[in-house]
Amino acid sequence: LDASQVGSGVLKARQLVQGLAELQRDEESSDFLRSLEESQRRCESVNREMVRQVQKHEELVRALAALKDTNRRLVEQIRIQSDEIETISQQKATDEQRLLLANSRHDQDFSSSRLEASRQMAAARDIALRRKERTREQMQEALRQWSAHAQMQFQAVAAISDEQSQ
Repeated sequence: LDASQVGSGVLKARQLVQGLAELQRDEESSDFLRSLEESQRRCESVNREMVRQVQKHEELVRALAALKDTNRRLVEQIRIQSDEIETISQQKATDEQRLLLANSRHDQDFSSSRLEASRQMAAARDIALRRKERTREQMQEALRQWSAHAQMQFQAVAAISDEQSQ
């Protein structure tokens, strides 16, 4: 039943009640009319309730359609994001492999550089030790020469001093 059919039934019931009210005016028919009027009020109340229920049903049908549409969009969004996650996971695995290779190359380069630096340090240390030894020898020679010269000067000064004292 829809609202228009229920409303039409209520209208017919009203007409029937009015017609009966005109035909019968006695006490018995008065009770009957009151009963009919009460029935009419209940019918109108039921009719209002049915109209309200139909409106609520239509609202629920619209809400359900909207929810279904939203659900379809969400399912599509989930599919797209799942694809993106898969792509990102593959990129992550590739990046991790590249990082491992780069770290390995870095470790090798670092080891090679460290070894070369150790060799260069050893060579520089040897050169520095040789220079130090050569400089020490040159300084000792210069010291001997200066000592010999100073001793000769000391002897010359002592000889001059002896000559002047005589």
